[in-house]
Amino acid sequence: MLKISPQQMTLIKDSTRESVAQALALALRPKYDGVFQFYSQAQLNTWVIEQLLYLESHNIVGEDTTKGIIELLAVFGARFERCEDPSWALDIIENAQEDENRRYVKLLRATTQQFDLASATDHITQR
Repeated sequence: MLKISPQQMTLIKDSTRESVAQALALALRPKYDGVFQFYSQAQLNTWVIEQLLYLESHNIVGEDTTKGIIELLAVFGARFERCEDPSWALDIIENAQEDENRRYVKLLRATTQQFDLASATDHITQR
């Protein structure tokens, strides 16, 4: 029987997270160049890993959900700090009573209702 130690599992998870972060960072750079123009590739990878860890800590691990929320974090800030009051967004993300897909949909609807999301991303990507 194959036995994997906890340390080996941690290494596997870290390696997977780094691969995912690199792919996301490469996709984010051209789309949100105005946000990340002063980040080196290593800094952007680190930023993405930090967001992945934050989302994982709130049981948000699905590929599509994670990608979608990270795009919102790129627009509104790592903890929605570009919003006057980020508590509404953090309450949605950190609500462990709902599954991750429902939280993503709520977050997407809330950002769309509170902000003109299209003009926000247009403004950032055109810089």
